[in-house]
Amino acid sequence: MNSIKIVSISLLAFTMAACGGGSPSTTTPTTAETEEVTGAVTVGTPSLGRGSAGTFVSGELELQLTTISSGGTSNITASVVDITKSNELITSKSYSIVFNSTCADKTPAKATFSAENNTVTTSTGNVAISYTATGCTGVDKISANLYEETDTNSALASAEAEITVETAEFGAIAFVSNSEDALSFSGITNSVLKSSSLVTFIVTDTFGNPIEGVDVSFALSSASAAVTSSLSVLSASTNAAGEVATSVRAGTTHGVVSVLATTVITPDESKPTETVTKESSSLPISVSTGVAVQSNFSLSATSFNPNAYALDGATVSITARLADRFGNFAPAGTIVNFTTESGGIPSSCVTNDKGECSVDWSSQGTRPGNFHSNFAGTKNSEYLPIAPIANPVTYSLQSGVKGFTTITAYAIGEAGYTEKNSNGIYDVGENFEVYPEVFRNDNGTFSNLGDTYDAEEEFFEYVPDGSYSTAPAVYQGSLCSAAASNAGHCASNMYVTQSIRIVQTDGQNPYSARFYKKSGIVFTQLSGADVFDVSADGDVYLLVTDTNGNIPAAGTVISFAAENYKAIEARTVKTAEAQYIVEEGFPENRGLLHSFTIRPDTGAVATELEVTIPGGEGKAILKITP
Repeated sequence: MNSIKIVSISLLAFTMAACGGGSPSTTTPTTAETEEVTGAVTVGTPSLGRGSAGTFVSGELELQLTTISSGGTSNITASVVDITKSNELITSKSYSIVFNSTCADKTPAKATFSAENNTVTTSTGNVAISYTATGCTGVDKISANLYEETDTNSALASAEAEITVETAEFGAIAFVSNSEDALSFSGITNSVLKSSSLVTFIVTDTFGNPIEGVDVSFALSSASAAVTSSLSVLSASTNAAGEVATSVRAGTTHGVVSVLATTVITPDESKPTETVTKESSSLPISVSTGVAVQSNFSLSATSFNPNAYALDGATVSITARLADRFGNFAPAGTIVNFTTESGGIPSSCVTNDKGECSVDWSSQGTRPGNFHSNFAGTKNSEYLPIAPIANPVTYSLQSGVKGFTTITAYAIGEAGYTEKNSNGIYDVGENFEVYPEVFRNDNGTFSNLGDTYDAEEEFFEYVPDGSYSTAPAVYQGSLCSAAASNAGHCASNMYVTQSIRIVQTDGQNPYSARFYKKSGIVFTQLSGADVFDVSADGDVYLLVTDTNGNIPAAGTVISFAAENYKAIEARTVKTAEAQYIVEEGFPENRGLLHSFTIRPDTGAVATELEVTIPGGEGKAILKITP
């Protein structure tokens, strides 16, 4: 509402003409008063204080209680009066009064007011609000500023009061948080798992409000991991939020550690020598290496024989699982890299809290066996059992083998050693393993020492020098004693790795099926003219292959039926446990070799065993006789 200013002029004197009753003359006013008018009501000068009329005291707030306990509340009242009208309450205009205090200004606030935004609006001249101590102790200065209701930029008046908050009564010391719940050994560089954790506690009064300035001491639990671990500080005082913290620095001992926080209080100030000790413990923190070890790294696939040779976009889920030398899962966030001989695969995945992650391999591009020999000789050859299969099995590198595909995964880790003194580090004299650099074994060659590197195969260096390196003579890991380090051990970590081979099966074209019988270790293939004697010839052997001589695609269902014969039932080829055959004496080294027994039932006569292979040639027939 717009207002206007009226100047009230006091007429002091009239000067009359000495004679003849002349016209009066005026003088300029000697006093003037300025008032504010709202409608028909005028407001003089507003003021804020306690009381009104004859009891009004400008600039002071009225406290219901001038002393309160910690967490206590006091009501505050004030008046808005017009000092030009004998300190009458202003009831004709609305004003805003904003409250604050020293404790309320702290972060976090240690005092609060009952009104939203600490603001009271009044059109009656009466002001009321409540103050509550929420951690404040000692004398707190409360202030209030008077503003136009629609203009809080310039204060018209102010008032103050002081309230005393008694010392807080101790309520509890409680654990708040660990910044890290798992730590790696000190000295291990690990971007995923840190080697220190900030442990925070809070001290509160009986109302749950934080208490500032309380002394708290810290100690590590007596668990084994605490033997070599340490704390950043052994004592500290609570801050404005009632919080106090220390950091646990991991040592080199495997196990679980926690922090014990202790404070000493005096329940009765009149008896200062009588104290009570209060304690709280943090949640446990696991201390381990956090570094994957070769022996605890595995790789698995949802299928080892997908229908992928003649079909793009067929997928196989590949899962890597990693753990450290204590068998603890590798920390969440560990990166695992992937590479494949054929097809496509994501470059990496990141482990979850179980130390595992998965990627999907997809069929595409040139299949193994079809690469140009100038640059991919190892992709067109495979190390397979020599047929007929000997005992023990012997292997050779065979050319022109199609579909076999190597997938390799690797991650930063260590070789592993046998701990003899539980100090968490490698010492001279302890047994250890060594490994060569990672390579993708595209042709599958191996020896009793493991996979064998061929010059054309891809390799991946942890310490690059431009050439493939065999296993060193020193320990590959992060932590060594001084003596072990001086002997050359722990010069670097290594890549831990695993590979799997899948067979890209041609499930788009008909499968072939052949029958065999066995005598001793000699297998004889049965032709269409041969008759199988179920009483004398033993088990029937069925070999099913795709167009490349490989195992049928996973999920292929093979059905067997012969009237008046029993022990013939449906068989389901699920996933291949091996990509090649190791049955002694068998004349082939690949495909699905399945054996079953046939027994004549009542009324059995010479008939035909019918084998149905969906998606293949349809049926294979074997003549049988009881």
